[in-house]
Amino acid sequence: MLELLKAIKEKHEEANKILEEARSKATRIEEETEQEALQAYQEAHKSTIEQAEQEAEVFKKMLAKKTETELIEIQSKAEEEAKTIDEKVKQKIEEAVDVALNLILP
Repeated sequence: MLELLKAIKEKHEEANKILEEARSKATRIEEETEQEALQAYQEAHKSTIEQAEQEAEVFKKMLAKKTETELIEIQSKAEEEAKTIDEKVKQKIEEAVDVALNLILP
């Protein structure tokens, strides 16, 4: 009977050792998994930031091109208006000269 109790005790100790090894392995696997998950998150975060920066750069270039185009259009319209004003000024000067000459030379 004593041998039976010793055998049971040995099996119990062996079972506890196996259980402790399994817990240790599970803890290690859990820590590795957490580290891998953190690394995957950091890589995804970095990738998302890089993509957003690239999209922002594309948008910035597009906006700069659109602004440049609008400025060219505004400048062209301003030049046309300046020409129109210049022609009207010349016409008014000619009319004023004609009026002055008509007053001086009836």
